[in-house]
Amino acid sequence: MDHHTWNRFSRLLDAPVDPCVEAIKHWQYVHTERSRVDNLLAEICDDTDTFDASESWAIEQEAIVAELYRHLDEVYKTFERGDHTKFITHKPSAAKLLNPLPVPKYAFKEWLKQCRKMSEKPELIRQLPRPPFIPCSKVGCDDTLASSKTCVHSLEIFYRGAELNHKELIKERNFWHPDRWSRVPQPHRQEVERMAILVFQVLQPLCDGIR
Repeated sequence: MDHHTWNRFSRLLDAPVDPCVEAIKHWQYVHTERSRVDNLLAEICDDTDTFDASESWAIEQEAIVAELYRHLDEVYKTFERGDHTKFITHKPSAAKLLNPLPVPKYAFKEWLKQCRKMSEKPELIRQLPRPPFIPCSKVGCDDTLASSKTCVHSLEIFYRGAELNHKELIKERNFWHPDRWSRVPQPHRQEVERMAILVFQVLQPLCDGIR
């Protein structure tokens, strides 16, 4: 989506809206999708800057960005045509965007390394490292943990892609037991424990499913 097209669609959203209920709902939907795509693009750019990505990984990230812009372009054009009863339902999902793109191994190892190092001195923890970003595959997910910008659905994809065996999963689950983080000082403890509980809830069924 070029700069001219982006500006044209921005003016479209600022223009008066047909007062019918369908048009108003459609206008709200377009705004929501624009915000969602903006957030995903920001996360992708942030992760690209954070890690020393390989060339192949960077190319795949560019494909994800192109797919997000294609989706947003379709959202805008549907609204521009006045198709207010034909909301787009095939939103880009994590499964579509990330398959066959795996979570980079170096990102996974770096995140685990940082978490384990910080756990050695829980009394000094103020915030846990943020896990590598994966777009949530569940439309309308409201379970996102704000501080880490992740949710159970993203974490599940993250850990499944890590290909840990049963012993490694057990070790990882035990590491994230909420009791481990009870020495984190307030007012930071609650947010850290929420993160630990989130990861623990993801790992428990994965441990049960691999024997």
